[in-house]
Amino acid sequence: MKYPHLLRLIVLCLIGFTLIMGARAVTPASPDPLEALVAPDSPLRAGDVLAFHGDYITEVADSPGGYADILKQAIYARRPDWGIRFVTAGDTGFRSVSLSPENLQTQLLTQQPTVVFIFIGNHDIGVSATSSTAVTPLPVYTQALQQEITLIRAAGAVPILATPAVIGEKADGSNPRDALLEIYAASSRKVAAAQGVECCDLRAAFLDYLRRHNPENRDRGILTVDGVYLSPAGNRLVAACAAKSIVSALRAVPWYIPLQDRLLLAGQPVTLCGRGADNRGLDIRYTLDGSQPTAHSPRYRRPIPISNPTRLTIRVQEIATGHLFTSSALLTPTTLRKPDNPPQVTQGLHYQRYDYDATASRQLPDFAQLTPIEHGTLPTPFFFPKPGHEVLGLQMRAYLDVPRDGIYTFFSRAYFGNRLFIGDTLVVDHPFTTAKITCRGQIALHAGKHAIRLEYCRLKNGDSSEWFYYQGPGIPMQMIPETILYRPAD
Repeated sequence: MKYPHLLRLIVLCLIGFTLIMGARAVTPASPDPLEALVAPDSPLRAGDVLAFHGDYITEVADSPGGYADILKQAIYARRPDWGIRFVTAGDTGFRSVSLSPENLQTQLLTQQPTVVFIFIGNHDIGVSATSSTAVTPLPVYTQALQQEITLIRAAGAVPILATPAVIGEKADGSNPRDALLEIYAASSRKVAAAQGVECCDLRAAFLDYLRRHNPENRDRGILTVDGVYLSPAGNRLVAACAAKSIVSALRAVPWYIPLQDRLLLAGQPVTLCGRGADNRGLDIRYTLDGSQPTAHSPRYRRPIPISNPTRLTIRVQEIATGHLFTSSALLTPTTLRKPDNPPQVTQGLHYQRYDYDATASRQLPDFAQLTPIEHGTLPTPFFFPKPGHEVLGLQMRAYLDVPRDGIYTFFSRAYFGNRLFIGDTLVVDHPFTTAKITCRGQIALHAGKHAIRLEYCRLKNGDSSEWFYYQGPGIPMQMIPETILYRPAD
């Protein structure tokens, strides 16, 4: 046969082409963004705080099935030991100009977030074709986004800016607000690019999805329930996009080492670790007296022992780029509180109701100076007053059963003033506010049953809910469950 080498070459090429095409056919789809959050190479670190800021869509994002809840459940299911905390701060009708420095500080920055995901814009445009609300001028919208990014960065957090998504789901561009949405989404993209922050392009993601899944060109019912507020599919899409952006944003800042005010168990040194696999390529300098570190301050080489309350301040420089990052926190060594462990208990709480109206003073009373007008027991840490008795002062007492030694963080999310004590130690002190905020505090506890006291007041007007949460070693942040609350047996 002539040209045997040529024939052999042709056969090999055909085999190679077949293998390549076969490999392409079985190449797995792109990784699930939610999986990337909990993968071994995830840029998340233990103790990170993921915050979400926006309007009503964000206000309900932490509700069951909301996009923040989807992220939370994905992380808590696989990495409960990381102690990742979620904070949502949104209000109905919020627009970009609502994101004032005061609002941002009280609702978010006091939580010392690692990441802030900003999802805003629908109300700037009007949310419906018949809306009487004036459209926010584009320069005002742009300036408000720039200001929020600046404030978030100044607080030591990583901002992510999302574009507004949809007002109506018609996939052919015929929704009444589509033209404005394109303009304002384009402005969000430009702000993100100019500020050098991650852009989560929800507008593009929603349109791509609707072109493929809305053949009937409906104006609602696919990613939203009414053209604006998210359906289950919409929440899943936002969660996937947010997860991808969080991973991307944190991987882009290997020098980022946030510090948070916190308790340390006595004798536990402080470890500093960047977002990369190790601290290679980073020059980390620190001080322990509250002063700003310089290039001549001590260099971090090993865990730092802390024996007294100490203001640790760090200066991190990425050697290759020269990028500088600073962060500071008050670190307080502590010892474990011994449990009270009463001899005979049953599940539930004891409550006392007081005739006290804090509407005028907006201050919690000294309940020891008041006489209760009602008392009894409760099966859960929720008190539902009778009609006409909504204005009140309330104390609830129980024993909290914690499963293991460690540092526990307690939270209150509310409008109204409340306090949480472990024994006689005030752990959470929540003021009266005009917006629902989360306050937190920490205490070190031995495993066992510890006396807990919850105090709060309700007012004549406003949301009457008072939500108490906790988080501890191997326990993700959650409402304090009734199953770990006990009262003395009758």
